[in-house]
Amino acid sequence: MSNYSIQYLEWALAGHLSFDLRAHFFIDESYFDDFFTYTPDPSNLSDILVITLSLDLLKSSPFLEGSSDPSCIHDYIVSRLNFFSSFAFQHVYFVLPELDSEPVSIFTSSFDWNFVFRPKLYHYSIKCGIVPIVIDDIFINGSKPMTNSFLRTSSIAIDPFYVGSVALRISMEVLNRILPITKLIAVDFDNTLWQGTIAEDGVENIKLPDNYFRFQHFLLEAVRKGIVLIGVTKNYPSVVNNVFDIRTDFPLSTSSFYKIYSGWDSKYSYIFNCLGELNLTNSGIIFLDDSSLEREEMNIYSSEIEAPVLDFSCDIVQQLLFNSCVRLTSSTAEDENRNKFYLENSKRNLLVDRHLTKSEINNKLQLCLHSFVVSDPSDITRAIQLINKTNQFNVSTSRITKEQFDNFSAQGHVFLAYRLSDSVGDYGIIAIVQIQPCPFSIISFVMSCRAMGRKVESAIFFDLQSRFHPDYFKLIYIESPKNKILPDIFAELQFNLDGNMFTADAALFARNECLFSMNLSQDLVP
Repeated sequence: MSNYSIQYLEWALAGHLSFDLRAHFFIDESYFDDFFTYTPDPSNLSDILVITLSLDLLKSSPFLEGSSDPSCIHDYIVSRLNFFSSFAFQHVYFVLPELDSEPVSIFTSSFDWNFVFRPKLYHYSIKCGIVPIVIDDIFINGSKPMTNSFLRTSSIAIDPFYVGSVALRISMEVLNRILPITKLIAVDFDNTLWQGTIAEDGVENIKLPDNYFRFQHFLLEAVRKGIVLIGVTKNYPSVVNNVFDIRTDFPLSTSSFYKIYSGWDSKYSYIFNCLGELNLTNSGIIFLDDSSLEREEMNIYSSEIEAPVLDFSCDIVQQLLFNSCVRLTSSTAEDENRNKFYLENSKRNLLVDRHLTKSEINNKLQLCLHSFVVSDPSDITRAIQLINKTNQFNVSTSRITKEQFDNFSAQGHVFLAYRLSDSVGDYGIIAIVQIQPCPFSIISFVMSCRAMGRKVESAIFFDLQSRFHPDYFKLIYIESPKNKILPDIFAELQFNLDGNMFTADAALFARNECLFSMNLSQDLVP
């Protein structure tokens, strides 16, 4: 890290992260010339690197010799970002340098910096797998944006509001990427979704102040991005059944919810039943309720389910975002169809008899597996997302950036995608396998948990055997806390685990039985 007020920022960031009990951090000491001179030690590498710098710092650097050319400074920053990207940090964050404003100008053209080269830095960071952080909306003394002129005329190092806000923004981005992505939100109704109680005030008289209105809009947007929303309320079903039909001024409607659970059982029992129905774990589950008793009871039942303390009289959405309570990823078509998939999965559970074999279930559901080479931009986005999000079935704990994907493809590597569907609906792209064709080698193998339990992994090896005809399958296994189930899964496939290597005779997968009654279709490798 390097910054105009590095020590104050470092202390504030350490404070935010150390008080968040969902993750444990050790923040290393740093100095304000680190951006120019810092060389990471590969033998003692931190998990996270945060890079911040100011234009004045760049301008005064002997490495740039006082350059006022925005393209020169842009190129130098890019070279340093490339240098940091060459190390195996799990996450790198880059706080974009401030805007260059008149009348105190750093550059020969402030327009070029503000509207050409600074946006290029933002997009280049993403391409390198670095998370860009923009702080233009954080104001000095709560009223003015941070620009280089304020850096020169104001002592922001002692402005607790500004430094604390920047540290909060950085900690928010850090937590958003190291904590599980939000999969399901369970929300209470009375005094949580609206102000007032249905039973006492009546449906027509409950209120929707601005903070509740924005909160409902936020939940609606979360649903559109693939997060499952359920209602859990201690009310008689007859009281809540028509609330969203009567209150048409609410952004949310009955169709926004996967299910609404109403009654007098514990709210955890409703959530537990729902997670079992959707085949989800407790990870990435958020419980929102204004009652401290309900939150404490949830914590007793499950420490994994997050039950944040919120002040519902203030901006609810801001509290959720700034405290990284609801963590969203960039949305793909797969994410937006996730709620549809969960509804379809409920139908699947009703159709099949649990006493049937895997082959009989797949045959009854008319399960189809389609394999193809990833080439379409939307499929590339989904492939990268699946590799980076998958933990349970991720054999080598792989992670990849768009730039790395392009480089591997240029070297001749093939990324095979697998799309699963059945008589009920489409699972979407559920697995990615990265192949080095000559000599044949499986570099990475990831599969979504939504496909687990269908023997899809066996059919994938059948597909790989029929495509490439290798003598053996070998996969490097890098154990993580979340993929410890893999040795058992691969043992069922007749793989041997020797040290950190899964191996199996490829001829084992030349038999049609390995398809478990799935219909397999293939697009040829170009």
